[in-house]
Formats: sequence, structure tokens, C-alpha cells
Amino acid sequence: MNKRACFVALVALVPALTVPLAALAGVKSDAPVFINLAQRSASGALGSARNAQDTRSQVRCWLEGFDPSVGIIKNTSLTCFFQNSVGQQAMCHSNEPSVAAAVHALGTDSALFVQWDPQGRCTMVQVSNDSAWAPKGP
Repeated sequence: MNKRACFVALVALVPALTVPLAALAGVKSDAPVFINLAQRSASGALGSARNAQDTRSQVRCWLEGFDPSVGIIKNTSLTCFFQNSVGQQAMCHSNEPSVAAAVHALGTDSALFVQWDPQGRCTMVQVSNDSAWAPKGP
């Protein structure tokens, strides 16, 4: 095969080789607020909740710091709150530093998954930072 024939064959193959790569580019995922009270778990992406067509969906966590010198044993308190599109709510809280530490990874475009025990204490907090999650709109 001469150089010209090799070049033509290569040019003909390039589009076929790049189609699978193009299909993978720009992966986008939606993670609306999901609450499972029976399993004591909730999840959702902050951007998906913010961009929802309803006016109820929300995902939020907050940390509060306390001065142990005033009698509070633990100095960090975590609370996570979820509300889905129909208004169902779930909330958990924790004073456990290792559980609260996960929230430090939470960004404006993160997804969040939590589980809690029967007393409403967060037993697991998982933060996912992924380019696939929708950014928050206005």
C-alpha cells in the first residue's frame, strides 16, 4: 500500500474512531431529591434541587461550631435536611466529628447521600463531586 492510500485509509478511520469518544464527552446526570424513610436515607444533587421545576425541592447541610468551655462536649454539630418535590422531608444531625467532616467536601455542585439511625442521628454522609452533576442555575 502506498503512502497516499495509507493516508486516505487513516483519514477515513479517524471519524469512526472518535465517535465513541464523542459519545462519552460531557456526561450529564440529574439527581433529584430522593427520600426513603423506610431505609432512613436521602440523596440529591444541590444543582438538581435548585434547578427543579417545583418550588419545594431542597438539599442542605450546615455545620455549627460551639465553644466547649461553655459546657458543650462536642464542638461541631452537623444537620442535613432534604425536601422532595411533593414536600416530603427528612433531616438528620450528628455531633460525631468524622461524620461532620464529610460535609467539608460539599461544594455548590455536589451530590449528597445520607443515612440516619432511628433517633435521627446521621450515621453516614457521602459527598460526590462529579462534573456530571448539574450546576446550580439562577
